[in-house]
Amino acid sequence: LVGIGLTPTTELLEVAGNIRITAASANRRFIVDRTNAADFGRLLFYSASAEKWGIGLRGNEDTTADNLFSIYNAPIGGAAGYALTIAVATNNIGIGTGYATPGGTLSIVSGNVSGVTTSSAINLTANSLTGGTGMHLTSTSLTVGTLLDLLVSGTSGDNSQKGLNISLQGANASKTTYGSYVANQHSGASAVNYAGYFTAVANGGFSTSYGVYATATGGGTSSIGGFFTASGPGTSFALMTDAGNIVFGNTSSATYARLCVHNGHIQSTQS
Repeated sequence: LVGIGLTPTTELLEVAGNIRITAASANRRFIVDRTNAADFGRLLFYSASAEKWGIGLRGNEDTTADNLFSIYNAPIGGAAGYALTIAVATNNIGIGTGYATPGGTLSIVSGNVSGVTTSSAINLTANSLTGGTGMHLTSTSLTVGTLLDLLVSGTSGDNSQKGLNISLQGANASKTTYGSYVANQHSGASAVNYAGYFTAVANGGFSTSYGVYATATGGGTSSIGGFFTASGPGTSFALMTDAGNIVFGNTSSATYARLCVHNGHIQSTQS
């Protein structure tokens, strides 16, 4: 046993003080190697003589330790100890995935039960952002897939459950803002573009479904529950519903009814 600045007790080399390593070549810095599958190629960090954190090849949970590189908290004893895992073959990163191989480029598994805002499962705080973008998702190759997919499949939701919650708040005098701004601008012959497509299905005898429910309240000069416009070279309807056969404000042809409620027994009027 060798000791520098102390008397060694357990390790081959023990040092009391700082250590500086200068690379002998451009491609080598500090090497940790293991000679057989039973060994661990990792760096350990101690506090008060107790192991706290480790960085390196996955521990001894199975024989595929060479396939994953991890940052974990000690003591080793199960998947819960692994804070971050990198799959060597794919460079996929897993956070909270334990020592399971992360399946996506970034896989996150959270144990959050009730945390909100800055304590949410995933939190992005951009309080320095002024004219930029907080998060950007883009694809030039998407065909039949989905760029962003949100799914809630539990069966115990209550009156506060929301699939997507958007809230804009704060004083904003003389400015026009948008809680949601959607544009579908695909081009091409016979293309059909939906800026919004909503489906609500009533499952069970006591369910009620609303395709769209809009309210507008406030202390300003006007509150408009819905405002619809449509324009184009073909037939355009500012509002058109299917089940009630209602057409409001055809903007492109005088032969269509301005107001037609068919099943409601209101006679059609044309302009």
